[in-house]
Amino acid sequence: LQAVRDVELEVADDQIHALLGANGSGKSTLSKCLCGAYQPDSGTIRVGDLTVEAFRTPVEAAAAGVRVIHQDSPLINSLRVSENFALVRGYPAAGALAPVHWRQLRATTRDSLERFGVEASPDDLAGDLRPAQRAIVSLALALRDIDHGVELLILDEVTASIPEGEAMEFLQQVRRLPELGVSVLMVTHRFKEVAAFADATTILSDGQVVHTGPANELTTSELVEYMTARRHDESMSDEVTVQPSRGEDLADQESVDELVRMWKREPDGNEDGQPILTATSISGGLLADVSFSVRPGEIIGIAGLAESGIHELPQVLSGNMRRSGGEVVVADTGLPRNCSPADAIRLGIASVPSDRRRNGGAMSLSVSENMTLPVARRYWHRRAEEQAVIRRFIEAFEVRPPTPNALFGTLSGGNQQKVVVAKWLITKPRVLVLDDPTAGVDPRARRQLFAILHNAAEQGLALIIFSTEPEQFAEHCSRVIVLGGGRVVAELTGDKLDPGTINQQVTTLSSV
Repeated sequence: LQAVRDVELEVADDQIHALLGANGSGKSTLSKCLCGAYQPDSGTIRVGDLTVEAFRTPVEAAAAGVRVIHQDSPLINSLRVSENFALVRGYPAAGALAPVHWRQLRATTRDSLERFGVEASPDDLAGDLRPAQRAIVSLALALRDIDHGVELLILDEVTASIPEGEAMEFLQQVRRLPELGVSVLMVTHRFKEVAAFADATTILSDGQVVHTGPANELTTSELVEYMTARRHDESMSDEVTVQPSRGEDLADQESVDELVRMWKREPDGNEDGQPILTATSISGGLLADVSFSVRPGEIIGIAGLAESGIHELPQVLSGNMRRSGGEVVVADTGLPRNCSPADAIRLGIASVPSDRRRNGGAMSLSVSENMTLPVARRYWHRRAEEQAVIRRFIEAFEVRPPTPNALFGTLSGGNQQKVVVAKWLITKPRVLVLDDPTAGVDPRARRQLFAILHNAAEQGLALIIFSTEPEQFAEHCSRVIVLGGGRVVAELTGDKLDPGTINQQVTTLSSV
């Protein structure tokens, strides 16, 4: 698979340049070529006065002034912030065998954090940082020597897993960089970020540039049209016809219906509209007293700020976190207080985690192996049936590349997310918990994903969505529960289900 082909991209001095494209369009591959993680087959890269055919390593690219912050800000969770800095800067010491000057390390780390307005201490564990804090710490780390020849900063979908409000806080720091002489290549799917911060845009489709120009040149609908373009290159010539996709083409309804029939559970005797899941007075972590229910076929949203317990609740429901009190009942069966993920799955709760790279899939396994990992026993000695199921899911979700044997770790973030969602649908769940399900997923893939989920809900699957995007709640949920101080502080329905009202309620009530 040739991920990028004949790409020409110019980031002007002191400019923020947005790089857009659907999942699998080549954005991350291009970014990795520019920062030395991959080496291109042909072409040249010019940074300042230096022109090379390729950077052989990320260290070589960094020495030339190219820095990158990858998606999910991959700090080492078990190390302190200062130690993450030391891994790049080196541990200060008088000599090779001398003890580390910890006080000096903390002081230099604190200076870097303060320069970029990071509300974190050098002694904080990286694993305890909020997503926005991780991003800004990674920014400070990437620009640790900003006064010594940093030319280009690449942001590879850094804000994908950060709530919009916190993402704007992070990007305000990025906005200062052109004033300091650093150009920025910003890979993103969020059009608000393009409108608010970008000076120019380049759009990729199937590994080629389909548009480049000023950021304010295209409307949002035109951006979507280019991003979701379908390319046809039958003659293998340089001429490529771009055909915008349409909503009705997102997923073949017959194929989706067939998929739903394949994983749908037998009736639970719960066709009278009674809740399929009931949570009563749940406590644990930041959760103090949370109660709610969801019926078969219902799609509900749960919103709140970080301090409201919003991150703990999906962990409790999926068995990844022990609750200290309360009760969770699924189809008349209670989950034990020390419920394990296996217990939750057995009772029909499947969970799509927010961090797909660490918790969603096995990077070294294939797409096929990831999809059927939770139900390996079902397909024992039934290879043909297993492959048929996998092929149908790959086709319906339009996973790219459409190859069952492709390694999960080589897919783009959006295609990884499709595989993770497909994996849990294959388990035939009663309830599907989705924690920020479209982080890093392009607009067309988002619509396609939700088209399949809505179809599944029509067949009786209950959906609980945790999201950082009010628009997602407004478009897909019948009601939204707002958490604040570890409790339910509001339930929005009807005409209150608009993005503005949801955002206002979350901001004012969730912090109570």
